[in-house]
Amino acid sequence: MGVPSQELNARRLRFLKGLEDNSVAIVFSGYPKILSEDEDYKFEVNRNFYYLTGVEQEESIALFIKAEGEEKTFLFISPFDETKEKWYGKKLTIEEGKEQSGIQNILLTSSFNSRLEAVLNDEINLIKNVYFDDSEELKIGSKQYVCDYIASLKNRFPLKNYVSFLPLITRLRMVKSNYEVNEFIKAIESTRLGIRSVMAECRGGVKEYELATTFSKVINDDNEYQGVSFNTIMASGVHAATLHYPNPLGTCKQGDLVLMDLGAKHNHYCADISRTIPVGGKFNEFQKVLYEIVLGCNKAVSNFAKPGVTIKELNDLAIEYLSSECLEAGI
Repeated sequence: MGVPSQELNARRLRFLKGLEDNSVAIVFSGYPKILSEDEDYKFEVNRNFYYLTGVEQEESIALFIKAEGEEKTFLFISPFDETKEKWYGKKLTIEEGKEQSGIQNILLTSSFNSRLEAVLNDEINLIKNVYFDDSEELKIGSKQYVCDYIASLKNRFPLKNYVSFLPLITRLRMVKSNYEVNEFIKAIESTRLGIRSVMAECRGGVKEYELATTFSKVINDDNEYQGVSFNTIMASGVHAATLHYPNPLGTCKQGDLVLMDLGAKHNHYCADISRTIPVGGKFNEFQKVLYEIVLGCNKAVSNFAKPGVTIKELNDLAIEYLSSECLEAGI
């Protein structure tokens, strides 16, 4: 199920409210990046675009116009291409775009440049500001990044004021709606199921990648193949000393610990949790001491966290707690 139209409309209204009068904002969904000569990486939509439109399709563009007391939003999607659809699957129709995004002004991407130039080229120079996403890695064409596109706009319309909308949308996205909180809860529940399955399979002789595969299968069964939040880290024994351990080829040994850093996602809302478990299901006496110290730290930080407390203050508390408890335990 996609993002409800009411939710998307509320987001767009807040976004438009944050723009200066007499402005346009251009938001690109992105373009697939090349993996090899004959394959692209799996496309991941620009999250700012998805936040405002609910659309995941590559090569799409949202255009926001705020001028003369009016606010308009347009969504541009790719035209029908029989060859592309044969190879890569069906794309959105105009009607599907309306239903998925809640935006009624749906046009084809082939008309985007002419539409934008008509807005920016007005004789009375009504539009003063052009807002854009200045993420350096945002690819918007086969050989074009967003910075290239903005540079070309600056050459054609040098009198406009070019402004990044990232500070605005970051502030908006930091405050989560009830819908978003529920999406996180769903992602966390899938993650919980995956971790419980890993715990049941974690025994001597099992490969790290087998545990990672177990996690992936369980969450995909639960979240309808929406996948992991990021590449799963499954590190046993000394491998856990590598924070982003990349190659889970080791074999779990009885008496070792397994560090997992993982998460499931639901409609692009991602869970992210780290847990350490004993191979075979039981901690030895020394591991129990460490576990209780870390658990106590977790509870202390959770209890201290409240509005107004900074990340640095939370981190300082954790360092102080762990240091004092480890010294007291003779570690």
